Amino acid sequence: MCGFFAEALDLDDDEVSAVSDFVSLGGHSMLAVRLIGLLRREYGPVVTIRDLLTLRTPEAIARHLDDHN
Repeated sequence: MCGFFAEALDLDDDEVSAVSDFVSLGGHSMLAVRLIGLLRREYGPVVTIRDLLTLRTPEAIARHLDDHN
């Protein structure tokens, strides 16, 4: 999941940890759309922008995916 965050935010993988906050890493609405697109290609339409902006960390998003798959 950290890799998806890094790709969407154009960061190196080592700049994102499981508890990194999307917004604190520089995320905003356009980058949220980008991240959601990456996640949809891999997992289907399970994560919404609202989910991302509520859950905010790779760890929480991964947990959400586990709960919904």
